[in-house]
Amino acid sequence: MTGIQWAAQAMHAAQQRLEIATGNLANASSDAFARLRARGTIDRFGVRIRAVPDPRAGALRPTGRPFDLAVRGGTLQVRDARGAIARVGNARFTRDRFGALRDPHGRVLLDAGQRPLRVPPGARFFSDGTLRVGERLCGRLAIGASATLDVGFVMTANVDAISEMVDVLAAQRSFEGAQRVISRIEATRKKATDEVAQLQ
Repeated sequence: MTGIQWAAQAMHAAQQRLEIATGNLANASSDAFARLRARGTIDRFGVRIRAVPDPRAGALRPTGRPFDLAVRGGTLQVRDARGAIARVGNARFTRDRFGALRDPHGRVLLDAGQRPLRVPPGARFFSDGTLRVGERLCGRLAIGASATLDVGFVMTANVDAISEMVDVLAAQRSFEGAQRVISRIEATRKKATDEVAQLQ
């Protein structure tokens, strides 16, 4: 690859890093958002950037609502109207008239048998994922053996705004540096071309 091609690749990589960091910043206040980390590699084709999800959990924020559920070390299972099952780390559920819990997207919360969980009046969730009315067990969530269910909490985004701003500035500097390299190479080429023309 030529110097200009390498510099152009570096500009493209810097642009990708910038997009990842600004995307993280834009979602810093979105519940349970998992930030993306920019991971770069260099090979004979230039610089390559890929976005990798950060597995660290966000902080828990209390809401006091009995059907706001967050899972540490596991997930909840929800199913949409088309039957597709998804795993989520937390959600704010609302009890419908049939006793099922639905998230803001209309997806229903599933029990350990992947059936819609029915929540009778007076039922409460516990940290082990069980649903009880008093001492009577009336449901169980498949949160994982070592997971903990936090009731009345939502998980915040795992985004550190200051770190993302640092990444934004670093990506901008990288982009500008690569631009300067291209400008200098082009200026050197032009100078060489002009000198050859003068000799002729």
